[in-house]
Amino acid sequence: MNRLLILSLTIASALALLAGAQSAAPATAFSPHVDRDGKISLPGDFRDWRFLGTWSIAGEEQGDDTAGFHNVYTQPATVEAYRATGRFPDGASW
Repeated sequence: MNRLLILSLTIASALALLAGAQSAAPATAFSPHVDRDGKISLPGDFRDWRFLGTWSIAGEEQGDDTAGFHNVYTQPATVEAYRATGRFPDGASW
Protein backbone atom coordinates (compact mmCIF):
# COMPACT_ATOMS: atom_id res chain seq x y z
CA MET A 1 0.00 0.00 0.00
CA ASN A 2 1.24 3.49 -0.72
CA ARG A 3 3.06 5.05 2.29
CA LEU A 4 1.20 8.34 1.92
CA LEU A 5 -2.14 6.56 2.00
CA ILE A 6 -1.11 4.63 5.11
CA LEU A 7 0.03 7.83 6.81
CA SER A 8 -3.21 9.59 5.81
CA LEU A 9 -5.30 6.77 7.23
CA THR A 10 -3.21 6.74 10.40
CA ILE A 11 -3.67 10.44 10.97
CA ALA A 12 -7.38 10.16 10.21
CA SER A 13 -7.69 7.33 12.75
CA ALA A 14 -5.82 9.30 15.40
CA LEU A 15 -7.97 12.37 14.78
CA ALA A 16 -11.14 10.26 14.99
CA LEU A 17 -10.02 8.86 18.35
CA LEU A 18 -9.21 12.34 19.63
CA ALA A 19 -12.57 13.64 18.40
CA GLY A 20 -14.36 11.05 20.50
CA ALA A 21 -12.29 11.93 23.55
CA GLN A 22 -12.88 15.67 23.14
CA SER A 23 -16.51 15.63 22.00
CA ALA A 24 -17.36 18.49 24.39
CA ALA A 25 -14.99 20.88 22.59
CA PRO A 26 -16.32 22.97 19.70
CA ALA A 27 -15.49 21.55 16.26
CA THR A 28 -13.46 24.61 15.27
CA ALA A 29 -11.17 24.20 18.31
CA PHE A 30 -10.44 20.54 17.60
CA SER A 31 -7.62 20.70 15.08
CA PRO A 32 -6.13 23.03 12.48
CA HIS A 33 -6.05 19.99 10.17
CA VAL A 34 -9.83 19.38 10.13
CA ASP A 35 -12.13 21.86 8.41
CA ARG A 36 -15.78 22.58 9.27
CA ASP A 37 -16.94 19.87 6.84
CA GLY A 38 -14.75 17.25 8.52
CA LYS A 39 -12.21 17.08 5.71
CA ILE A 40 -8.75 16.16 7.03
CA SER A 41 -5.51 17.65 5.71
CA LEU A 42 -1.97 16.55 6.47
CA PRO A 43 0.37 18.86 8.39
CA GLY A 44 2.90 20.50 6.06
CA ASP A 45 5.83 18.76 7.76
CA PHE A 46 4.27 15.28 8.00
CA ARG A 47 7.17 13.67 6.13
CA ASP A 48 9.48 14.58 9.04
CA TRP A 49 7.29 12.95 11.71
CA ARG A 50 8.71 9.99 13.67
CA PHE A 51 7.06 6.58 13.99
CA LEU A 52 6.34 5.73 17.66
CA GLY A 53 4.64 2.38 17.30
CA THR A 54 1.62 0.38 16.23
CA TRP A 55 -1.04 -1.82 17.79
CA SER A 56 -4.18 -3.61 16.72
CA ILE A 57 -7.62 -3.86 18.27
CA ALA A 58 -10.13 -6.60 17.54
CA GLY A 59 -13.69 -5.35 17.08
CA GLU A 60 -16.11 -6.46 19.78
CA GLU A 61 -19.16 -6.16 17.54
CA GLN A 62 -19.89 -5.87 13.84
CA GLY A 63 -19.46 -2.25 12.79
CA ASP A 64 -17.12 -1.45 15.69
CA ASP A 65 -15.11 1.48 14.29
CA THR A 66 -12.24 1.10 16.79
CA ALA A 67 -11.11 -2.22 15.29
CA GLY A 68 -8.01 -2.27 13.13
CA PHE A 69 -4.37 -1.31 13.08
CA HIS A 70 -3.35 1.96 14.70
CA ASN A 71 -0.01 3.57 13.79
CA VAL A 72 1.28 6.48 15.85
CA TYR A 73 3.56 9.25 14.57
CA THR A 74 4.77 12.50 16.16
CA GLN A 75 6.94 15.52 15.42
CA PRO A 76 10.73 15.33 15.92
CA ALA A 77 10.58 17.97 18.72
CA THR A 78 8.22 15.73 20.70
CA VAL A 79 10.67 12.81 20.46
CA GLU A 80 13.55 15.07 21.57
CA ALA A 81 11.54 16.34 24.56
CA TYR A 82 10.62 12.78 25.56
CA ARG A 83 14.24 11.64 25.36
CA ALA A 84 15.36 14.60 27.49
CA THR A 85 12.66 14.31 30.19
CA GLY A 86 11.14 10.84 29.92
CA ARG A 87 7.69 12.44 29.43
CA PHE A 88 5.71 13.65 26.44
CA PRO A 89 5.21 17.43 26.67
CA ASP A 90 1.71 18.82 27.26
CA GLY A 91 -0.07 19.36 23.97
CA ALA A 92 2.12 16.92 22.02
CA SER A 93 0.57 15.83 18.73
CA TRP A 94 0.55 12.09 18.18
